[in-house]
Amino acid sequence: MKTNLKKILKSILILSFAVPVLAFADFNISEYKYFKEIQKPQTKQQGDFFFILDDQIYKHTNDFLSDIRIVDGNKKQIPYKVQTKKGYTERFVKKTEISFKKLDQNTYLLDFGEVPIGHWNLDVKTKSTGFRRVVDVYASDLPDSRFISLNIDKKGDVITSAPDFVDKNILHKHTKQRYLKLVFNGSQGSIKVDGFVIKKDEEKFIQGEVVEYPTTIQEYTNTQQEDILEYAYLIDMQKEKLPLSYFVFDTDLKNYDRNITIYSSDNKNALIYDPKNKYSQDTPYWKEVYRGKLYKQIYTDKMRINLNGQRGDNKRYYLVVVQNDDNVQLNILKANAFGYLKKLYLSGLDFEKNKYFVYFGGKNGIVPKYDLTGFTQNDLVELNLKSIQNNLNFQKERKSIFTERPWIFYLAIFAIVLILFWFVYKIIKEVQNKDKENKDIINKID
Repeated sequence: MKTNLKKILKSILILSFAVPVLAFADFNISEYKYFKEIQKPQTKQQGDFFFILDDQIYKHTNDFLSDIRIVDGNKKQIPYKVQTKKGYTERFVKKTEISFKKLDQNTYLLDFGEVPIGHWNLDVKTKSTGFRRVVDVYASDLPDSRFISLNIDKKGDVITSAPDFVDKNILHKHTKQRYLKLVFNGSQGSIKVDGFVIKKDEEKFIQGEVVEYPTTIQEYTNTQQEDILEYAYLIDMQKEKLPLSYFVFDTDLKNYDRNITIYSSDNKNALIYDPKNKYSQDTPYWKEVYRGKLYKQIYTDKMRINLNGQRGDNKRYYLVVVQNDDNVQLNILKANAFGYLKKLYLSGLDFEKNKYFVYFGGKNGIVPKYDLTGFTQNDLVELNLKSIQNNLNFQKERKSIFTERPWIFYLAIFAIVLILFWFVYKIIKEVQNKDKENKDIINKID
């Protein structure tokens, strides 16, 4: 009986392979429409390299750059990673020595030199120890005029000595006056002051690696949506699929408050979606990439707009719609477009033994999971790419009969399952008949 059971299981296993199985190759050159050969570098032949993704690669890849493959002359994949060196904000504490004059034993006059902006901390430099003082703080625009008190709730700031610290923090203030007068109260004797230091938390934007794109801008009107596009501008990037990160607009106003919405599209005749109107299914629409209320109360005529957070955008046309809440129209005179450079890093190349190629424009939109533990990015050399070429081995994707008529696929699976059950049923019946014959023979012998 065990032998017969093994036969049944073996038959089921063999028949199960009748169901077709799809197998995907790791890299198939025929799935990529374009390629570029990487030029052999002049300075070094081995090691770590990088190249900048150019306009032609952007134009023929998907939005996520996931259909790029690097291969050598033997069509073996080379691991890579794409990185963008974006701008970032660096925060630091700026310390400035303040000029001061001692007026009497406990009173000091401080001169900032100019009006301090924002909040700041003021430290007193002293080597005195074992004291506790209440400090009254006064401010004035002129050293000889009337000083006004900056004390909160008419209480002075308290400072105490600390053996391990030379600088004693006095106060955290916000003032628009140039001069301060500090009065140290207390009957414990005077404090020997060596100086005053103002400390401010500041930040500085460190620009990333960017490229500026030439653009054209013009006033935009559309007769179908005149009520929506009262003040609108059309920006033409002049090329498709450029990695756009932000705009810097030149305007004719320096102090304004406006609602601005920015849309993107590859069709300059697209429409803004309006639920009140019904358009045909083939109507192209503008995609919203920025909406916000801009407050420009500082004296500047430049306005920076970041698109889609960190991802950016990559369309040919941009529509800027300005909502003027007052009677003064905000005019955009120029649109400066910038994109962060994207670098593709390669490690462990050997140009003495191999050629290397960049394939792109493929069907596969999934980034391979490479082992990137060996990437050091040390002593990098920039590579140049040759001109774009069509891949003669490229084969357009053909729709199978199962894709066009999915019911045929399900019918085929159902038929295979029926045949499989029929074979199993026949085998089981054959085994049962065999067992019955064996029992009859045994009974006759008995």
